[in-house]
Order: sequence, then C-alpha cells, then structure tokens
Amino acid sequence: QEANDHLSESERTLSQAQRVARFGTWKASLQDGISQFSPELRELLGVPLEVELNFASASDLTWPEDRARVAASFKQCVTTRSPLWLVEHRRMHPQRGLLWLEVRAEVTYGEDGRVQRMVGATMDVTDRHRAEDALRDSERMMSLIYDNSRDALYLARIDAEGQYPFISVNETFLRLVDASRTQVVSRPM
Repeated sequence: QEANDHLSESERTLSQAQRVARFGTWKASLQDGISQFSPELRELLGVPLEVELNFASASDLTWPEDRARVAASFKQCVTTRSPLWLVEHRRMHPQRGLLWLEVRAEVTYGEDGRVQRMVGATMDVTDRHRAEDALRDSERMMSLIYDNSRDALYLARIDAEGQYPFISVNETFLRLVDASRTQVVSRPM
C-alpha cells in the first residue's frame, strides 16, 4: 500500500509539474499504431479525453503551413537514424488561439532501421516566440530611428587594449566625418 501511495503522489507531482511548465508527454509505437498522450498534453492541444488521438491524428493538428517542414524534419531524423527528434510548429488551439509548440522525442529504431518507438514531450513555447517577435519589432524600430536621425549617432565598445572601436555609425555621422562605413567601423575613436 505504501508503494502505491508513493506512486500516486509521484504521478500527482508529475502532472502538476507538467501543467505549471505547460508541457505534456506522449509515447507512440509506430509498428502497432498505439499512442498514449498525457492529460496535460491533451489539454495543451485542446483535445478532450474522449476524443481518439494517435500519432497521425496528433500530427494533423499541426498548422497547415508547418506540416511539410515538420514532416521533412521527421524524415531527416529517420534517414539519419538520429536518436532525438526536435521540431517546433504552430497549432490553433480552440480556446487559446495560435500556439507555438516544441516537440522533443527520443526515437528507438529496430534492426531493420525502422522507427519502433518514440517517447516525447511537447512544450508550449508561445511566450518565447512572442518575446522574440517583440524584440525583432523593437530592434527594427530602433534601427529606423538610429539610421534616420538627423543627429550623428554611433555605438562603440571598450576592447581588451582599452580602445573604443566603433561598432556602428549612422548615415549622418558618416556625412559629418566624410567617410565610408568600412573606414569607420571597427576603428578606434
């Protein structure tokens, strides 16, 4: 009984950890077509427990524009007999909208080279993608301001010799010093 209590507590802890980290686990036997998906993964995918789900139908949930890339990634994994498959793709969740998911799987091959079994985890990485998009947008905005400023602007850093080489200069700076970018960038102030 004590072993069963310990096992139940471990399962509750794992389930809670998966919900907190926004990931779920799965395993698939491609030879017999049997797949298992944790309740947390089903929740992440927006697929109720009563809906049948297998490896093929889970793949169908991938955003249509990403399907060919995901299939090519899996084919590359199998062709090279890589023990790890890693891919990111989008998925439209019925309540939460567009999600980015990262799939990681350990792949086991048979003697014939065919995939026998995969055990994996799928994690919601939407927040990371949103942050990367926001950073790119911010960098574009700053670049526009920097490049189109009427003021002479530059970026410099201190190097190991205590010099301050230019990292970047804007067009106004180049006009002011009457030099090309290659004549200025990487040169000390």
